[in-house]
Amino acid sequence: MHRVTLPWSGEPAILANPGFRYAILDRLARLARARDVDLLAFGIGTPAIRLVLDADADRVDAVVGALRSGTSRSSDGRRADLAWRPTGMCWADDAPASVLWAHAACEGDPLASPWTSHRDWLGFRQAAFFDASPRRGIDRARLVRAADTPPPSRTPTAPPRRAPMGELLRISAAVLGRLPADPRTFGLYAHTAAAVGYPPRRTAAALAVTPRRVYQLLHRPHPLVPVALAHLADARLATVP
Repeated sequence: MHRVTLPWSGEPAILANPGFRYAILDRLARLARARDVDLLAFGIGTPAIRLVLDADADRVDAVVGALRSGTSRSSDGRRADLAWRPTGMCWADDAPASVLWAHAACEGDPLASPWTSHRDWLGFRQAAFFDASPRRGIDRARLVRAADTPPPSRTPTAPPRRAPMGELLRISAAVLGRLPADPRTFGLYAHTAAAVGYPPRRTAAALAVTPRRVYQLLHRPHPLVPVALAHLADARLATVP
C-alpha cells in the first residue's frame, strides 16, 4: 500500500467548503473503483490531503493524477485558485499505522472532524465514498486506542437531546456523508426528528414537503437512527458540515 500526501493551497473559504470537500471524496471513490485501487483511509487537512491507497504504484499514481486534475478543473477548484504542491508518495506495509497517519491530517481528536475516515472506520458514518468493511487486518479497537480518546456510545443511556431541527438535518446528512439539502438524507432526518419528539408536521415544514411525504418516510425503518442519536449525545460527533 502507499501513503500519499497532496499539499494544496488556494482560497481558504473554498478549500474548506463542505460541498467542495465532499466532491473531492466522491471523485476519489469513483477513480479508485475504476482503477481497482482500495481506499483504506483519508484525511483532508488545511495544508495537505493524506490518502492511503492499496494498489501498485502505477495505479495509485493514475488515481492521484486524475484526482488532482479533476479537482483543479472543477468550478470550485478554479474559483479557489487551487494550487497543488509536489505530491509525496511512499510504500507502507503497516495498514493500521497508515490509517492513523491519514487521520492525523486533522489535528486533535479525529472524531471531532468529519474530514477523516475515522468516523467511517468506527461506524459513525456510512457514506457512499468510503467502504469501512473489515480488511487488511485493520483492528478498529486499535484505532480507538491510538486516538487516545474514549469512543462514543452507540447506545446513549440518556434520552436524546431535542436539538433544533436545522442541527438535526445537518447531523442526518453528515451520517450519510452528504449535504443537508440532499433529498437522500430526508428519510434519516424524519426518523431522527421523530425520535427526539418532533411531530411529523414540524418535520414536513422544515423539509418543505407534505406531512403525507413525512409519514411515507417514517413508514420505512432506517438503520442509522442510533448513529444519528449518538451524534446528539457526543459533542465531538456533533461537529458536522
